[in-house]
Order: sequence, then structure tokens, then C-alpha cells
Amino acid sequence: MYSRLSTFLIFQAFLPWLNLLNTNPIKTNYYFSGTGPCNGDSGAGLVILDPNTNIWYLRALVSLAMVDNNTQRCDLNRSVVLTNISKFQAWIQQTLTND
Repeated sequence: MYSRLSTFLIFQAFLPWLNLLNTNPIKTNYYFSGTGPCNGDSGAGLVILDPNTNIWYLRALVSLAMVDNNTQRCDLNRSVVLTNISKFQAWIQQTLTND
């Protein structure tokens, strides 16, 4: 289940992860070819476009991106951990309704 958002920061690099999305915690070994989440991106959203309605849906949040200890640059050859927001849908819907 997805939470509808009218606007949200869109990371095109996340779109290949669609096949990994389910109700389990999300950890991926997808390789980004030089682009992807990095330090400071925690909380950014993985969003999915429903092509039938042209509405973007928030599916997960960046929790942890790895840094190469030698270069102190993003290490896109290691896993990125995402928080699966489907487990928080009731709280999200209640919070959006209260605002």
C-alpha cells in the first residue's frame, strides 16, 4: 500500500528498485553506475509513478548510504538501506488527516 503525496523529491536513480518493493524491510545491492543516495540523503524518498493516474507515491525512505573509508566519498558498490513505509501507513494517513 502506498501513501499519496502531492509533491515530493524524486530520485530517478531509485526507479530500478521497483522489483524489490514489498512489505519486508528493504535492503538492496542495486548498483547505480555512479549515481545514487549518499551521506546527507537520509530521509529522502523512493517514489513510484502510477502510470494510470499520473500520481507519485512514496514507497520508502533512505535510511543509510555507505561511504568509502579511504576516499570519504559515497560507496555505491555497497548496499543502501531503505525504510519500508508501508508498515507506517496508518500513522502517516492519520497525521496527514490531522494537518
